[in-house]
Amino acid sequence: MKTLNNLLFILVLGALFMFSCDSHKVEEPDIDKEVIKDNIFTSKVVSDLFFDVNNATTKEKSESNDDCFEIKHEMSENLKSWKLSLVYNNCEINGVVKNGEVTVEFTNSWKEGSFAKLKFNNFSVNGYSINGTMDISYEKDSVFKVNADIELTYADGSKTSWKGTKTIKMLENGTCEINGQAEGKARNGKSFTKKEINLIYDFVCPWYVGGKIKIVFEETETYDIEFNKKCGEFTYSYKGINTKQSF
Repeated sequence: MKTLNNLLFILVLGALFMFSCDSHKVEEPDIDKEVIKDNIFTSKVVSDLFFDVNNATTKEKSESNDDCFEIKHEMSENLKSWKLSLVYNNCEINGVVKNGEVTVEFTNSWKEGSFAKLKFNNFSVNGYSINGTMDISYEKDSVFKVNADIELTYADGSKTSWKGTKTIKMLENGTCEINGQAEGKARNGKSFTKKEINLIYDFVCPWYVGGKIKIVFEETETYDIEFNKKCGEFTYSYKGINTKQSF
């Protein structure tokens, strides 16, 4: 009888132990990782277009750029503004492939109050069609302001919209720091808001190598994304769970 009681005690204890573990089990939330990567990718598209335009404005004549896209210059009749065309033909830089044309109207030189306005003509990045508008203005002290309202269309017809503002500051060490905010709709149909906080771009890695992005979907789902110094790696946090990802 004593043996039976001991056995029953062990079985009950085991059941309690299993119940306790199950009731406190932390399950990884259902996360659409591609949507997070889409958000990062769209942010980078806007930043990269700024860098391409900024580099092109330093060229004094039409030429084929070392980075594989053609730059065409045209001076306005009043000599106060330029018209640029950046023509990409399967231009691959750091694994990012661009095609099509971006036309730019900009003032004669980068100084306080100067600006550039971009238009897209059959332009795509990694096969994703890009449409919309983008304006760049020079503030002061090597700080630029970028306003963008763009839409990415994927191969399956789904879309991501992105509307927001960035400030891009050129740093003395050859990198730049990016801060901004945006809102839009992801390809899964969810609306989002986003903040970019002290993002670091070093012109070597095609992705950010420092800083954070905070994304809030439908005002309830919050993701904190932190970029590592190692190129292409980032960690996102959701509901207390940290997950490492890479491109």
